[in-house]
Amino acid sequence: MKNSVVYVSIICSLFLASCSKNISSIESKSAEQITIDYSVIKDPSYAADSLQKMDIYLSKDAKSFGKHNYTIIFLHGGGYYFSDKSEEERYIEPYLKKGLNVVNINYRLKQGIAIATADLTNALNYLDANNGDYNLNLENVIVTGFSAGAYCNKCGIIAK
Repeated sequence: MKNSVVYVSIICSLFLASCSKNISSIESKSAEQITIDYSVIKDPSYAADSLQKMDIYLSKDAKSFGKHNYTIIFLHGGGYYFSDKSEEERYIEPYLKKGLNVVNINYRLKQGIAIATADLTNALNYLDANNGDYNLNLENVIVTGFSAGAYCNKCGIIAK
């Protein structure tokens, strides 16, 4: 499992590096700056199950990045069996430090890959339908995660 986390981290790093040298040159925010520069919407439900919730981190700086204004969609790991978005927040910190918008998603546990990937689709469709409330750039989305969350992304889920 540790190897999977390392590989996913490397792939995500390479992908972000290839997207823009400008983002990598942005000075990282301190924990205090992140607290000041972000508004956080905790636990909006994207479907009926109590596990189908997300946290949305809205950056005051994201729009200033122009074509490099990415929205990061993150799914936690845990073998589709355990964990929670709140237990894995350390994995979204690098994106927050750069001032990107981040959506940290929970999915239904102990129900398998098909349910988890369906939840990703449901979450993306929710964001699209309710983007007037969040004003995310949904034209530049990076879906990422680790372990089960990374595999969920690999399944080729497309919203709508």
